Amino acid sequence: MQTIISIDLETRGQNPATCAIASIGLAIAKTDGGIVHDATWWIDLNDALKYGEEEPETMVWWAKQSQEAQRQLHEGTFLISNVLLEINDRIKAFTEHNNFIIVARAPNFDCTILSRHYVAADIEQPWKYWQERDHRTFEEAYRSVCVAAGINYPSYKQAYPVQHNALGDARNQALYLLHIQQMAAMATRK
Repeated sequence: MQTIISIDLETRGQNPATCAIASIGLAIAKTDGGIVHDATWWIDLNDALKYGEEEPETMVWWAKQSQEAQRQLHEGTFLISNVLLEINDRIKAFTEHNNFIIVARAPNFDCTILSRHYVAADIEQPWKYWQERDHRTFEEAYRSVCVAAGINYPSYKQAYPVQHNALGDARNQALYLLHIQQMAAMATRK
């Protein structure tokens, strides 16, 4: 049994070296039991800007999103350092030692940004670089197995339209991986 920790960030910019975080979504899933825990944190704007910047182009893009998606930009109350400690506690509570992977749609974005925040807050990050995985790589590999076995399984974007909501997207990433893993396993048993 593997533990998958799916992370999604909504940010106030696109540069992982400098952007501020708007919200963080976390979904913890077990390959044999589905999602066992999830959480979301909307980050306080003033605190977010201590750790990163807003990019005007990104804020223009946010202004074109749904009101529900925009809420996470304006209603944040969580402080970054508290959230990082909570993430550590939740990973520790739902995993055994280092027997887990961190999955993001783009680890060089989401994981890079979180790592930068852990360093800035002087808090130990609960995972190592070698535990980070790219959701897109999993998707491509599992779908290739399914296609080879004659199983047509939808792409992630077809199955789960992006919500621009950190919790919804983190949950959907985990659910998609669990489903496509099951389909690939069935395909290899044929």
